[in-house]
Amino acid sequence: MAHQGVRPCDISRQLRVSHGCVSKILGRYYETGSIKPGVIGGSKPKVATPKVVEKIADYKRQNPTMFAWEIRDRLLAEGVCDSDTVPSVSSINRIIRTKVQQPFNLPLDGKGLSPGQTLIPSSAVTPPESPHSDSLGSTYTINGLLGIPQPNTE
Repeated sequence: MAHQGVRPCDISRQLRVSHGCVSKILGRYYETGSIKPGVIGGSKPKVATPKVVEKIADYKRQNPTMFAWEIRDRLLAEGVCDSDTVPSVSSINRIIRTKVQQPFNLPLDGKGLSPGQTLIPSSAVTPPESPHSDSLGSTYTINGLLGIPQPNTE
């Protein structure tokens, strides 16, 4: 109808739809050449392939204090990903949290893991064997938390 020169307000009256609806459809047609609606929702394509996840795990094993942005830069520098396929910093953090670091409730043997999950054991912090109070009344000392042996003062 618009091709025939009918004004949008007349189209909306004739089709018994709002003027905004007609304008939206015409705008989409002029922009894309189609009147089909765009996709709403859905999931974004997955960027982190198993190869990328394994590389992230390798980097974290080699350097447990490495930041996600450093991992992202290294994935780019080593050609594992390009600028279109590199995961975001938040995606890398999520991968580290869910697939790389060991949850506390899983045994170290790896049983109960989903396929593709990787464990990176962290060194356990053991509390001091006989905690004592310091001048502030707390039951642990920094040396005790760090695992530095202390002479028994009791």
